[in-house]
Order: sequence, then C-alpha cells, then structure tokens
Amino acid sequence: DTTAAASGAQSVGPGQSGAPQSIAKTITPQSAGPANASGSMGTATEAGEQAQYVANTLWNAYADPEQAQATDLSSVLTESALEEFDAQALEWSRDGTHAEGTPTLENPQIISDDGAGNVTVSVCVDSSSVRLLNDAGTALTDDTSMTRALTYLRFVKDGQNWKLAGYSFPDDPTC
Repeated sequence: DTTAAASGAQSVGPGQSGAPQSIAKTITPQSAGPANASGSMGTATEAGEQAQYVANTLWNAYADPEQAQATDLSSVLTESALEEFDAQALEWSRDGTHAEGTPTLENPQIISDDGAGNVTVSVCVDSSSVRLLNDAGTALTDDTSMTRALTYLRFVKDGQNWKLAGYSFPDDPTC
C-alpha cells in the first residue's frame, strides 16, 4: 500500500520520544456529513459543502491525535497536506493535546478556479465551538482567542476527489 508508505510519517530526532517512525494507515475516517458527491466545485454551495466535509473529517480525527496518526486521510488531503496533518497529530499525541468540536465554515466563495483542477475557496471559519485541551482536560485557548477567521482553502482535483492542498489567511482575516 503505497498510500500508507507515502503518508509523510515524521522521523524522530534526538531527545524526542521514541514514537514509531511509520504508523500504518488502517483507520477509515469518520466524518459528519457527506462529501461533495457530484465531484464538482463549480458553485459556492458545492465548494462550501466540500470544505465543510474536509474540515469535519480533520477535526474529528484531531479529537484523538494518536488514532489520527493511523487514520487514512488520503481521500481528502494531498500528500503534502497529509504530511502536515501527520506532523501536527504526532506533536499533539506527544504533548497530550486534543480537540473537541468542529468549526463551522460560513460564506463560501470561489475566489480562483483555473479550470484545470485547482480551486481556491474563501470561507469564514467560526471555531467558537472548538476547544483545544491538554491531557488533563484544561483548555489551551481562552476567551481572547480569535474565533472567526477568513481562510483561503486550496483544493486540487485528484481523479474524482477534491483534496485540500493547503490553506492561508489574508492580511486582514476579519470576517
């Protein structure tokens, strides 16, 4: 299974925990809501549905970072995005961080579509229902944390799947 081998398992350096360098991707992700079954990102509604599906899939995996490392997210993430996800899941697993809740994506807009399978979607990410907790259950965020941020999501078409390739923020992320 080349997907598992190319999933971007991170190496363990000196002074870090002896976690395995490669974890088999044996768990199918569970997500709240259907994927964009049409295979289209031609409308803001379709783009928003796909973006919300990917966000739900990722945040559900972050609920248990140790399990997330074994979750095959290759159907929703490009290889480079999968490497970033795996690195974050490994870090959170090491320090006992986990997430509760999922963000809501509002006001999706297609801001770029090259017609060749590269689409950028602008969404307002409302993370007010998301809590990051340490292993003792103490919140790592407080009431002063920004809970809404304009976010640009880059999707790439791979076969029939739209995969998240990355994200960025504008100079003014207010939304």
